Amino acid sequence: MKKVDLSVASIDELLDRIVDFSIEQGKANDVFAVARSNRIGDSIYEIIAEIKRRSNGGGAPLMKLFTHENAQVRFNAATAVSGTFTSQARDVLKQISESSDVRAFDARMYLHTLEEWIRKKEQSRI
Repeated sequence: MKKVDLSVASIDELLDRIVDFSIEQGKANDVFAVARSNRIGDSIYEIIAEIKRRSNGGGAPLMKLFTHENAQVRFNAATAVSGTFTSQARDVLKQISESSDVRAFDARMYLHTLEEWIRKKEQSRI
C-alpha cells in the first residue's frame, strides 16, 4: 500500500486502512513473517495515533471495528483502545480468546496483561 497523508484522510478512510493493514498483518502472522508483520504494525500504529489525535486521545472511532468479521482487525482495534474503553475492549478480546481463530492465543495473552493492569490500577485507588 502506498503512503498517504493521514492528516487529510477522513476517519472512515483511516478505519478502512486499518482494516486493510490488519488483514495483511494477519496473513503475515499466519506464515510467521515477523518482519513484515512488524512493518505493517508500525503503519497501523501511525493510523491509530492519527485517529486518537482527532478524537481527543480516546480513539472511540476504532470501536466501529469491534464487530468486523476478521479477528485481527478486532484484535488491533481492541488493543488500541484498551486503556480508554477497557470494558468494551476486554469483551472483544475475550470473544477472540474463546474462538478457534489462530489469534485466540494472542488475545488470551493480551487479556491476561490487561487484567493485571486493571487489578493494579484498582489497588492503587485503595
